Amino acid sequence: MYDLLFRSVSETVIELANDPKHLGAKIGVISILHTWGQNIMDHPHIHVSSLGAGFLLMETAGCLAGKGFFLPVKGLSALFRGKFLDHLKHCFKSGDLAFPGSISHLKDQAPSDTFRKQFYEKEVGRLLQTAFGGPKVPDSLR
Repeated sequence: MYDLLFRSVSETVIELANDPKHLGAKIGVISILHTWGQNIMDHPHIHVSSLGAGFLLMETAGCLAGKGFFLPVKGLSALFRGKFLDHLKHCFKSGDLAFPGSISHLKDQAPSDTFRKQFYEKEVGRLLQTAFGGPKVPDSLR
């Protein structure tokens, strides 16, 4: 499942950044998996960091995003959900997922369909923001 999560996140961010309606450039990202939330409960999620800049498709010049987040939140959420559910569906059909112990019932078609359907109702990508105010190093860190 973590592989599906990483693959879906990276494909989504790269595809939207490459779209000329948004940044229109090839970008690089750093992705970090967190498996716990602040309350120390299971809450797998991925933090993605990018410069908001990239190489133009012709790769002869660079491109820098304007102010604010350079990808649309709603578009990012919808595209991620679709990619994740598509990958999940293919993995269910191919038998590439393991269902040990208390989730062994998900091997069967009906429970797996219900499980996937629940993802359609979840909001994803809810916290998208510029992480830093710029390259200036605060005086307190000098």
